[in-house]
Amino acid sequence: MKKLFALIFVTLLGGCASSYHNIDLEGESALGGGFRDKKIAEGMYKIMAKTNFAPWLNYSAAHKTFNRRAKELCEGDYQILRTTASQSEHMETEGLAKYIISKVDGYVLCENTLTSKEEAKRLLKLEY
Repeated sequence: MKKLFALIFVTLLGGCASSYHNIDLEGESALGGGFRDKKIAEGMYKIMAKTNFAPWLNYSAAHKTFNRRAKELCEGDYQILRTTASQSEHMETEGLAKYIISKVDGYVLCENTLTSKEEAKRLLKLEY
């Protein structure tokens, strides 16, 4: 019985972290997590990162996924131009604990790009 409880506990904890996978290439995760990105200009990207569902907010995990993807796309250092954090319910529950997905959306500009900060700001205005 203790082994079964431990297995269930570990499985539940695993659902609380972020899945690091590309939603566009690998599809949506049953647990809710992953990332999506879009190239705006040379060295400028829009990134969305979200956590697996959990009964609490976990923006730090969403930011961790966001930053990991930015570093991969930029192959090094980058500047965050703008981010917003939000949350959504993974599924409806009847009075029980809610299952929340924490999400971070934002834009990054790679340090080693020819796109200027002024051009990036102009493009950012066009996105909104």
